[in-house]
Amino acid sequence: PIKHAFYLALAVIIAVAFAGQCQLTASCRNDRYLGLERAGIFLGNDPAWIDTVEKTTRFLNQHLAPAETFFALPYDPLYYFLAGKESPTRQIIFFDHINIPPEQEEKIIAELKAGNIRYALLSNRIHSMETGLGTFGKTYCPLLYEYIQEHFEAAASFGDWSGHPRWVWNHATVILKRRAPQAEGPLLRK
Repeated sequence: PIKHAFYLALAVIIAVAFAGQCQLTASCRNDRYLGLERAGIFLGNDPAWIDTVEKTTRFLNQHLAPAETFFALPYDPLYYFLAGKESPTRQIIFFDHINIPPEQEEKIIAELKAGNIRYALLSNRIHSMETGLGTFGKTYCPLLYEYIQEHFEAAASFGDWSGHPRWVWNHATVILKRRAPQAEGPLLRK
């Protein structure tokens, strides 16, 4: 009888612990779920991060033609996956510590022109205080910065741009659309 009572008590403890975990998971479902076609998953990321990713991806999916791609920087390949697109260039990471030479920047710009890329996505990590990341246009890729500034304009913005950008929280994006040829001019300020 003592052995059976012990096993019964152990089973009750396990059931209560399991029910508690289920309740905790259910309470996080509403704001921790990345509900996109290519990523229906629960995350530990901040709900605001998830909201920014969902809105950005939905915008891309609504505005890109089926065979069209976009250009994401400084390092946001997640959006290529979520939108089911490939990068228009082999270079997918743009930070100060990557040391992209001017010749490579010119090649990237040529690939953007050849691919007739209409949309570019920039996350708020283009100006990061994290060691080695730098500031787009100042500490890395000045030619690419000038090209984007001259040929694109803001189409949509998602997330909070006022805080310090980090990998899994305080994520913000701006989607740029290629300007009409007569409307080209400065977009970003150094």
